[in-house]
Amino acid sequence: MNYGSSYMSDNMNYGSSYMSDNMNYGSSYMSDNMNYGSSYMSDNMNYGSSYMSDNMNYGSSYMSDNMNYGSSYMSDNMNYGSSYMSDNMNYGSSYMSDNMNYGSSYMSDNMNYGSSYMSDNMNYGSSYMSDNMNYGSSYMSDNMNYGSSYMSDNMNYGSSYMSDNMNYGSSYMSDNMNYGSSYMSDNMNYGSSYMSDNLNYGSSYMSDNMNYGSSYMSDNMNYGSHYMSENMNYGSSYMSDNMNTVPVI
Repeated sequence: MNYGSSYMSDNMNYGSSYMSDNMNYGSSYMSDNMNYGSSYMSDNMNYGSSYMSDNMNYGSSYMSDNMNYGSSYMSDNMNYGSSYMSDNMNYGSSYMSDNMNYGSSYMSDNMNYGSSYMSDNMNYGSSYMSDNMNYGSSYMSDNMNYGSSYMSDNMNYGSSYMSDNMNYGSSYMSDNMNYGSSYMSDNMNYGSSYMSDNLNYGSSYMSDNMNYGSSYMSDNMNYGSHYMSENMNYGSSYMSDNMNTVPVI
């Protein structure tokens, strides 16, 4: 399938960027888990009036194994707003399946960025978690997505690309990741912070997974008016296995 100037097969490409196993977007990137902003998470996460256990809930939405947010819901997959998805996840113009990255954050096995942190469980501000996590208005379980980035098995967006590893701008990675002046190996380092198995950045750090922003996900994720299954969807296009550029349902 091809969309705009991007294309993909098993992996996805969008815009001038592309990627294979991991994904890259903007100045951020990640491998297994993902991080963005001041959010973090481990297995599940909870925030504000939402909660979760193995699943997650946020605001008036809830989920079990899947997740629900706002007036949308899902099962096995997740739904957010008028969009939904199955195996992978979608958020706004971003989406992802296995890993996900967005903004200036990145991660490999664990992830950390901003003022958030965690290790298996996490506590931040008035929120806390154990095996699950809470922070900000975003949350996630296995993978995560935020912003305009997205991915399924692989992902790419913007001028960044990757294959098994990720490369973007002056940053690159191989099994680990590097970005700007930061780098990592199984763990990650960013700015003046670093980590091993977990990661530290600024005053925050985390271990297993992470989440940030208003996006969330469990196994897959969805957000916005588009959705996806197995692979990813972007803008009004969606895909299954690969990508298709059509208006979302």
